[in-house]
Amino acid sequence: MRRIREILETLGLELHPQKTRLVGLGLGREGFCFLGCYFRVVRSHFTGKRYLYRWPSLQAMKSLRSRIRALTDRRRRAGMRDVREVIADLNPLLRGWCNYFRTGNASEKFRQIDRYVTQRLTRLLASRRHQNWQRRPFHMKEWPHKRFVEQHGLFKLLGTIRYLGLPRFVGQLWVWDLRIYETSPSPPWPGGCGKR
Repeated sequence: MRRIREILETLGLELHPQKTRLVGLGLGREGFCFLGCYFRVVRSHFTGKRYLYRWPSLQAMKSLRSRIRALTDRRRRAGMRDVREVIADLNPLLRGWCNYFRTGNASEKFRQIDRYVTQRLTRLLASRRHQNWQRRPFHMKEWPHKRFVEQHGLFKLLGTIRYLGLPRFVGQLWVWDLRIYETSPSPPWPGGCGKR
């Protein structure tokens, strides 16, 4: 830590004492949060090797859920509006959040948010019909996520994850293509970069 502090001082920077800590990532038992992402070493399902994964932090998930809750609150402004209008307000929020986190290993978190949005919209529709959500918990079957996406234009997070594709050598550089995978929890190839 002392050596890092010396290097940063030569650059005119200093470490924040409350935010700076050393984390042992080697065994995958510890992780750290940085810029809304949680980083941790995880064993790959495909190769069995360990890679540094990142996904939205708990704080980022909590913040998004509270913003979705505010936009779909049936007691406030969403209660009397058409579902398409509520979805039109939700879509820019979901797109922005998706674009920020979609290059990581966030498919499970995206699935959770898709489910949460469907749940909130279904509760909103159930309250308009004056139906008790607790007594009739099968509304998710009546209004599945697919129906909101196809009929009402809701932005779907799952299926937008981008992983680096297999590298190819162009001139003197390695170039990676971006691939989009529907539900893969991790890329099916090892990461890495460098010259050949």
